[in-house]
Amino acid sequence: MLTLTKTPFINAVKSTLNMSVPIMVARLSGALSAVISMLMIAQLGHAELAASALINSMISVFMVTIWSMLFSVGVLVGHNYGAENDAEIGAVFRQSIILGALVSLPIMLILWNIAPILLLCKQDHKLVALTREFFRSYIFAIIPSMIYCSLYQVTLGISKQKVATIYNIAFLIAITIFGYIFLFGKLGFSPLGVCGMGYANTCAFVFIDIIFFGHLFYFKEYRRYKLFCIAKTKSFNFQYLRQLFSIGWPVSAMIAVELGAFSISTIFVGWLGETSLAAQQITLQINLIAFMVPFGIAQASTILISQAIGRRDHGVIRNLGYAALLLGLICTLFFTLLYWLIPKFLISFYLDIKAVENQATLAVSISLLAVTSLMNIFDGVRTIATCALRGLRDTLTPMFYSIVISCCLSLPISYLLAFYWHFGVLGIRWGFVLCFGLSAIILIMRFHKMTGARIAGYREF
Repeated sequence: MLTLTKTPFINAVKSTLNMSVPIMVARLSGALSAVISMLMIAQLGHAELAASALINSMISVFMVTIWSMLFSVGVLVGHNYGAENDAEIGAVFRQSIILGALVSLPIMLILWNIAPILLLCKQDHKLVALTREFFRSYIFAIIPSMIYCSLYQVTLGISKQKVATIYNIAFLIAITIFGYIFLFGKLGFSPLGVCGMGYANTCAFVFIDIIFFGHLFYFKEYRRYKLFCIAKTKSFNFQYLRQLFSIGWPVSAMIAVELGAFSISTIFVGWLGETSLAAQQITLQINLIAFMVPFGIAQASTILISQAIGRRDHGVIRNLGYAALLLGLICTLFFTLLYWLIPKFLISFYLDIKAVENQATLAVSISLLAVTSLMNIFDGVRTIATCALRGLRDTLTPMFYSIVISCCLSLPISYLLAFYWHFGVLGIRWGFVLCFGLSAIILIMRFHKMTGARIAGYREF
């Protein structure tokens, strides 16, 4: 008879906190690297700054989508780590490299030919030229970035989250140094302008990949995972490749749809005028850090639940999921209080709140920040519930819910509230609040049902 290990809820909270804090730091350093890159590009001139908006949007649409494909690596590595199938972790890693290369090739082709796409969307010719210049240097960074994602997920899966965080911070330092050298022409290099940041990304990812590989190869504690034993096992393992893809593609599709829906909502905001658009941008920038916190908790939930499944410790899964939800709720409530109590202080980092011409934008931003605080609560809960289900290898159903809610509910409701009932930009944000709340409820119910079925099933043995 299988004996279930009943871990107290408080231990589940501690485990989740221990895993999630380094991941949060890693996510924040990743966001900061993007901010620093765009700030350096902004030093080149107004046109380059404007082009950075196009660059950011393209990276969000294409790169975030394919990077998320490799979230499946953490799931499978965590499962094998919990089951103590150490040699299988190396097999998963090698297949993730193959999968990363395969999904990178079409994206590289698209980004190489991004100019006609942008011109078709009636973008300014000068900005299109700068964007093309950037991506024709950036495409060389795509495969190294996918390798880095695989390495990062492997280290999370084997509970080496602090190591993963150190390399994320190292990447932040590397991209800053290489960006400074290539953009502005230092250490004997000619200034390369906006394309210099593309080459900086390539050099930074290659550099981090090399030292990351060296770290895993040098230290004996990693040798049992047989990450580099290509001769002893098949280089091509269709079973793991299929599993990585089957878990990963719904995650990518879900993120792509949600990013697309939010981009369309930004277009809606643009129809309302400059003041609404400025308030939208300010609140999104303020909210960037707040979003990283529940996202870190969510990723920790995925890994811990995967490891518990590998150990066949099904009695602890529900505790881990609800521990993550509790931590996420506490963190989002903290940011809610900040948004309600000191909105002007937060907005002042992006806007001169004393200027008379900015008072309309300030008023809209304060109201929008209050609504955003509620959106954060529901978004954080649904993100954590989604990632908890991901740890159970349930990615297809959450993707279906996301597509239906984003396309069939969020956008229509936002449009009606903004333009039919005349709530303006607040109506657009309220549309997402309502639909995120619905999504959170559905996903929590599904997690509760699936964990209940697992517990009941294993009690029969």
